[in-house]
Amino acid sequence: MKSGLSIVRQSDVSSETAAWTGYLAGTATIQTAPQHSVRVTVSSRKRCYLEALKLHLGSGHKIGGQRSSISDVCTLVLSSSKLVETLSQLGITKERASRKAHPRLARDPSFWSGYVEARGSLGGEYPAIHVTGPFQLMHQYLEWVRSICPTVRTGVTPSGSSSKSPSTAEARSISCGPFASLRSSLCPITC
Repeated sequence: MKSGLSIVRQSDVSSETAAWTGYLAGTATIQTAPQHSVRVTVSSRKRCYLEALKLHLGSGHKIGGQRSSISDVCTLVLSSSKLVETLSQLGITKERASRKAHPRLARDPSFWSGYVEARGSLGGEYPAIHVTGPFQLMHQYLEWVRSICPTVRTGVTPSGSSSKSPSTAEARSISCGPFASLRSSLCPITC
């Protein structure tokens, strides 16, 4: 399997690679023992995402499925120490609460598009994007949103075990003309 995400030292990052890195930031469970692996579990309706990720990475790993009365999911487990190391260099760590995007990715719209695809939703009473994730990552997201649309109403709402040092947060971005259509126009992940 080629890493497909070895972008730390490259000056040009493809939008597809940045989007997949964002998607993995939102969905991946990373293990370092007993074996280095990246696990992505999605609903069976989104199996095509796992197929597209395999294609992007050049992976021959199989996609497993599990169907029960309460869930219908597909899982891709990528056993690769190189992939785990690369994701860690990009801020996508085993500890979800401490995930923070690499500075290059924090400015990349494709990264955020992939992340919103994984952890976000559109809608509400007003045109809005709602995203959940680690507190530091949500602050990076809001910085990026404000950089492309300074007039957008945004905020981070802490959640988790302690409001003084929250591990997760929800970011909301509301009402910015060009921002409302941003997600659908930027995301290069297709299936």
